[in-house]
Amino acid sequence: MSGTGLLRAGRGGGDGRGEHGNLAGRSPSAANRHMGRTARNESIKLRAAFFNNIAVGAVVTGMIVPCVAVWRLMLQGPVNQTELYGLGLLLFLVYAVTLVGRSEADRALSKLED
Repeated sequence: MSGTGLLRAGRGGGDGRGEHGNLAGRSPSAANRHMGRTARNESIKLRAAFFNNIAVGAVVTGMIVPCVAVWRLMLQGPVNQTELYGLGLLLFLVYAVTLVGRSEADRALSKLED
């Protein structure tokens, strides 16, 4: 065996690691490719969860709370028609925000890799 062969055999440390010191003799870029995909998938999931949480928060704060408030006002007496129009506009805007949040979450999830 030549001197170069001895050095090469000793690089892996005798524990089954390849020339670059990683398992299965893969190059560092090939070994990190899988972890890079996993990290990208986790980032995509976090982005989807963020937009989904915005959609849920919009429903709770922008739809349920105002409807309960108007319902309580209706129990106390007649409600001004302007307030009802305002509530309708608010519900429409919140519904639009909810749709955008859900579509962004779905778009993010469609980019997941196997």
